[in-house]
Amino acid sequence: TRFSRGQAVPAFLSAVLPKEARVASDGLIAALVALPSDKRIRALQDEVRRVVADVLGCAPETIRPTQGFFDMGMDSLMAVQVRQRLQALVGEETTLSSTVVFDFPDLERLTEHVAVSLNLMTRVVKTEAPIERHEEPIAIIGMSGRFPGAADLEAFW
Repeated sequence: TRFSRGQAVPAFLSAVLPKEARVASDGLIAALVALPSDKRIRALQDEVRRVVADVLGCAPETIRPTQGFFDMGMDSLMAVQVRQRLQALVGEETTLSSTVVFDFPDLERLTEHVAVSLNLMTRVVKTEAPIERHEEPIAIIGMSGRFPGAADLEAFW
């Protein structure tokens, strides 16, 4: 069963669903697009590395970019879990094939494939139109004040 965006996952399912399945994918993609283009791949690689490390049960820093997943002990069931968690991260933006981990069996190639699938390098941050400012002088219409011990400003000075 799929839950629509913004809909809370029932408590009894939150214990068995991967953390990534409970997080809206829009947040990740928006965060990646907001980064400068030269840092997007690195940030995506960190996310993919975290997913793979979580499935393998190892520390993320132990996964080298060109080291094969299956050389690190990944089996076919783990490959399916990685694919499912990555699919949850990218959401409906793209559909990852069921053999994506077999087709791209290391961190570097898998990250590059996901980035290409998301068109990550060609996306731009949508910004609002600049606000038009009118540079007109300020006109002071009236002014008042209290002058302790004097009737007006001249008497005060």
